[in-house]
Formats: sequence, C-alpha cells, structure tokens
Amino acid sequence: MKTNITQNIKSIILVLILVLGVEYISAYSTWVPPTAPAPGNNTDTPINVNNVAQTKIGSLTLGGLGIVGDFKFLPVSGAPPTSGQVLMADDSDLTHGKVKWGTISGGSMSGFLPTPTYDSGWITVPNTTNYTGWSGAKEITLTHNLGTSDTFVYLEMNDRFTDGGIGNFWGGIEDTSADNQRGFSWAKKTSNTIKIVRGNNEFVTSTVRVRMWKIGF
Repeated sequence: MKTNITQNIKSIILVLILVLGVEYISAYSTWVPPTAPAPGNNTDTPINVNNVAQTKIGSLTLGGLGIVGDFKFLPVSGAPPTSGQVLMADDSDLTHGKVKWGTISGGSMSGFLPTPTYDSGWITVPNTTNYTGWSGAKEITLTHNLGTSDTFVYLEMNDRFTDGGIGNFWGGIEDTSADNQRGFSWAKKTSNTIKIVRGNNEFVTSTVRVRMWKIGF
C-alpha cells in the first residue's frame, strides 16, 4: 500500500513538472511562422562532393586547391571578360591578392607591337626653342601623362622628300661635326613629359611622330 502511494506521488509530481514546463514555454516564446512556402528559404546546402554545380557568395579560404577540368574565373560584378583580357592584380586590394580581368598596358596586340599607350601623331618641332645640349638644335616638350618614366620610346620621321612617305632617315641625332646634327632624338623623359630634339642641320623634315609603351603591366 505504501509503495502505491509513493508511485502515485511521483507520477503527480512528474505531471506537474511537464505542465509547468509547457506553460512556461508557451508564455515566454513566440511562434515564428515560415518565411516562405516550402522548400523556399531552406538552410543553404553545405559544400559537398556530389556532381551538382554549387555557388558560394562569400569568401572561401583554402589551404590548397586542385582543379580537374576547366577553370573559370567569374567577376563578382560588372561586365564579363572580353577577348584579349588577362587576370591581373587589382590595385584596390593588393594585400589580400585580389585579382581582376583587365587589359595589359599598351592595349591590344596588333602585329609586332601592341597599341601604344601614347601616340603624339605627326607633330612639327618648331624653330622657336633652342636645345641646350647641342648648339642650334631645337626642342619641343610633349605631355604624355603616362604616370611613369618606365617606357619604351619610338621616334619616326616623315620624309617629305620621298612623296610624303614615312621613313626613318636619320632617326636619331647624328653629330657629323660640332655644329652639324641631323635627325631627331628624345631627351629628359619624365613620368609625364618627354622632350624631342631636332638637329640644327636637319634639312629633310621638321615633322616627327612619337609613340610610347609602358613597360610591364
């Protein structure tokens, strides 16, 4: 008889605990309905080994990476890459090794050399400014605004005495005597300007074209 009473008391206490627990949860919790019809807004699928394509929006850091098949680098925003572009460092975040699709400085390839990053077009070196390096030589200062002096420079003369053709006749100062310089040359190149010099005895033409390429990316 005593055993039955003890068991009944235990059962009553257990029921009371369950009832009080349910009432507590009901009183202090809020029902949150689904945010979208099933299966919308489900928990994101973890990265796994199946053959279904997956996209991860956030960053992913790996200790190593092996690729079997094609490698595709897709830009997060902006236009997709175009023909001739390459992956290069993104100056906005060099610390973390950020890269982007871009075009090599100098433009696209066309023939032997890429398109120059600066082209003066055909210009005339006037007789107004003397160059201090050679007696009687003339100079003109061009502004290229490339932001660097690490460049390759090519000068080309327009030989008007050969039916307007383009030649490289004396395409550099030739000092045959103290005061007998022929041709053109460049001097005092800076990150934004370059000086073009015409010899004091350059009688063929005063017209020259200057093309420049940045060296590197």
